[in-house]
Amino acid sequence: KATLVSDRWKTQLKTIAKIHQLCLAHLLRELVYLEQVEKIPWASQFKQLLLDAIQLKKNQKSYPKDNPKVLSIENRL
Repeated sequence: KATLVSDRWKTQLKTIAKIHQLCLAHLLRELVYLEQVEKIPWASQFKQLLLDAIQLKKNQKSYPKDNPKVLSIENRL
C-alpha cells in the first residue's frame, strides 16, 4: 500500500508496491550525464522540466488541474 521510490535496480522494480516512482535525484544525475557527455539535446529540456516540477511542489501543497503552472508542465511533458 506504499509508494516505492527506487533507482531502477531489478529487485526494486519487482518489489510489490501500490505505486513505483523513479528517484528524481538519480534521474537528474543521468540527465546531466546525457547532457554533458553524450550531448543528447532533449536531456537539458527534460532536466529543466523536472526541476520546474520540483520547484512547483515546493511552493504548493496540491495541484488543481486548472492551475496554469501545472498545465504548462504537463504540456511540456
